[in-house]
Amino acid sequence: MSIAYIVGYSSGSGTTAMAVGLATSWKNSGKKVLLIPAADGTASDIKTFVDSVLPSNNEAELFLRAERDEKIELLREWQQSYDVIVIDGGASTETPQNRAEIEVDIINGTHAKVLGVIGYDRSINREEVRKWSRTYGDHFTGLIVNKCHKYSTNDVDNRLLPALSLDGISMIKVIPEKRVLIAPTVAQVVEHIQGKYFANADRNEDLVEHLLIGGLITEWGGNYFNRFSNQAVIVRGGRIDIQMSALNFPLNLLILTNCETPSQYVFQRAEDLGVPLVTVSSDTHQTMSLLETLHSRVNVMHPEKINYLSGLLDEDATSHILGQALGVL
Repeated sequence: MSIAYIVGYSSGSGTTAMAVGLATSWKNSGKKVLLIPAADGTASDIKTFVDSVLPSNNEAELFLRAERDEKIELLREWQQSYDVIVIDGGASTETPQNRAEIEVDIINGTHAKVLGVIGYDRSINREEVRKWSRTYGDHFTGLIVNKCHKYSTNDVDNRLLPALSLDGISMIKVIPEKRVLIAPTVAQVVEHIQGKYFANADRNEDLVEHLLIGGLITEWGGNYFNRFSNQAVIVRGGRIDIQMSALNFPLNLLILTNCETPSQYVFQRAEDLGVPLVTVSSDTHQTMSLLETLHSRVNVMHPEKINYLSGLLDEDATSHILGQALGVL
């Protein structure tokens, strides 16, 4: 019966992640939840999530095709069937003016509660945030400061939160940045570098949180390759010694650069251990440069990420507090 409209201050704020995380958390608490995107940008991602986690009757497609007044009528109708409707509104400050006006009309017409999401940035402009939040009037219920890395604690606690609180922005929550939430899958890595599988391609949905270069290691391999979980190692194809050393420790992916075919020893070892083995024609430097743009392929729609995020929101009762403020719980 309640509508939670999630809007972002800027592109990449994390509205989809928050919408999915909150929808999952509220679903797990026994609520009947409908999750829909406000625009085409995240429609395919959300559809994938809805198809696998939440019941759906193609509401998202109906909503995206509808005009403004039809959207309002659809939401009013769905309010009778669901405990809560979560709408991923995306970045409101970077949308065309006509869409921004439609968004506000929908919020006013359905009495939706607006939850703002800001990706942490030391240069966040307090005046701009205040102006943005006031766009939604009394419907603006609260704010989440997302992606706060561990070195931002002092700035967030002593500058940002007090400044925003003075502007009357209530119910501010801080969500820490977690590597798992921005991790690509093996499949996304391999596709991005145009790699070729030689072993265990079926593990392509495993996450890669760390990328290690197997180069000039001056100490025991265990001190280097045994530090992280969910890691991929990138090694020049001719360095069989380093490849075999890396395979002695947990890997989610082994990439051989400047290589057409892996050594039989490495192939057999990787296959026996269940480690995806991939080759690329580019050298190590070129491969790493290409991986710097991998973030464009990454999204939150992965079972491990969704479970982690919903658990993170449940840890300090954030989802419950937000739910109460939004009239969901």
